[in-house]
Amino acid sequence: MASARAATNYWPKDQLAYAGLATPDDTLKTLLWFMAAGNPDLNAWQSYQTPEAVADLQREWKKDGLSPEQQQAQLKAYVDGFTSGSDGFHIVNEQMTSPDQAMIDLSFDGEDAVRTFVLKQIDGQWKLDDMRVAGQTAPGR
Repeated sequence: MASARAATNYWPKDQLAYAGLATPDDTLKTLLWFMAAGNPDLNAWQSYQTPEAVADLQREWKKDGLSPEQQQAQLKAYVDGFTSGSDGFHIVNEQMTSPDQAMIDLSFDGEDAVRTFVLKQIDGQWKLDDMRVAGQTAPGR
């Protein structure tokens, strides 16, 4: 754990900040900052995602018959639970699977979990397309 915290790719949760969407790493930091902030805004969350990911989320909410208030509550519960057990994050593996797609395996330190973030570049910005848990190889859609 100490060696992970000394690495340049270690991001303490309490030091996360908005980093923009210019690179895959910047987008990942921004997503983690957003999730750790504790008061997620649905429109902001959707602005960090690809149109396909937004459409998938909206389809799921429509299928479940969720009101806008319920959607906001579900997002809050999701992001609160996603980072609450971690005190920091570090990149385990990062690969460009194409010029406009990156896959980053991120360790959630404090809960011993690794998740894969699939990011795509759209109009010069990197956006979240999918999040995968250990053992999941296909999109979560």
